[in-house]
Amino acid sequence: MTLALRRQAARLALALLPSFALAAPPMQAPIVIAQSLGMSNESDAAAWRIADAAKALVAHVNAQGGLHGRAIQLLTLDDGGDPQRHAANLRQAVQVHGAVALLNCAGDAVCTADAALGDELHVPLVGPISGVRRLTLSKGGYSFPLRPGYDREAAALVRQLAAMAVLRLAVLADSNAQASEALDALRQQARAAGLRLTVQPVDATRPATVETALKQAAEQHDQAALLMLSPEQVSALLEGEIGRRPEWPGMIVSLANGALASLMRAFPGHLIGFTSVVPDPESQTLPLASQLREQITRHGSNGVAVSFEGLGSYLNTRECLEAIRRAGPVADAERVASALRAMDRYDAGGLVVSFTGGRATGSDFMAVGMRSRHGRFVK
Repeated sequence: MTLALRRQAARLALALLPSFALAAPPMQAPIVIAQSLGMSNESDAAAWRIADAAKALVAHVNAQGGLHGRAIQLLTLDDGGDPQRHAANLRQAVQVHGAVALLNCAGDAVCTADAALGDELHVPLVGPISGVRRLTLSKGGYSFPLRPGYDREAAALVRQLAAMAVLRLAVLADSNAQASEALDALRQQARAAGLRLTVQPVDATRPATVETALKQAAEQHDQAALLMLSPEQVSALLEGEIGRRPEWPGMIVSLANGALASLMRAFPGHLIGFTSVVPDPESQTLPLASQLREQITRHGSNGVAVSFEGLGSYLNTRECLEAIRRAGPVADAERVASALRAMDRYDAGGLVVSFTGGRATGSDFMAVGMRSRHGRFVK
């Protein structure tokens, strides 16, 4: 090739470089969502069920190609049950990693703080696992609770107790529960239904306080005991085998609680009643439950997420991903929040979710379940 031809070829190659660069597709950054849980808190077994369910759904979506051609990155951060570490985790997730949504906070105080953080940073908080009023009053804000509030949960439980002719109820409450909205709602509903409710302060790490509460319940002829205890308190109850004492009433009751599985182990041979703000995860007819089980089998760490807490997490994560899908290719936090506010009658596998029309929560689902003395679950 002559020198002139070589120069002409070089000029042609240089001229073509920009077109080649434009033809190469740019690397698409993942869409980040975040949750902070007490993974290293040994008494918080629910944290692992929540984390695994969310992980399985995100892995399933990514295996299908992600959303808008972008992978979903789920940041699961360990806070060890420390509220300050929890808040720092989420702030870092948004400000450093660019998370467009926060999800699956657990507990009244933590979720209330997360709602304030979401409002401050303009990032949606999806599916807080709490029924406090603060979460349902964020109209036009950034809190999107799916589960009904404590008022509806307390009403459902009191109706069920009244139907079973329970007229006297002892509430064994730890220090946090004694000043909670959930207990206030229970008092109000019990008063309206003519059910006598007495509160017995307990600390399960000090068995003597439980023994005193049981003695008072027996003297008052209470027919059931409602336990309002933190996961740490339930863990202490289980380890001390306090639930095997013969003084307990025949029926043990609980509101929807991340420690429900441990609570059931603590009371063998007792009738256990509990409220549920999500459907039965072992349902054979509900697509949402079937999809959870299938995706946990394929993508989960183990089967622990097939639980009420796991299904709640799966539903929260599914709602979050649907909002990201609707937000479009530029799925930033503001667009995701707008998509959630406009969500109307979205069918999440047999459970309908809506945030339009001034609704306080995304879902109306509420049920009361029972575990028989023989360990079988009944409606």
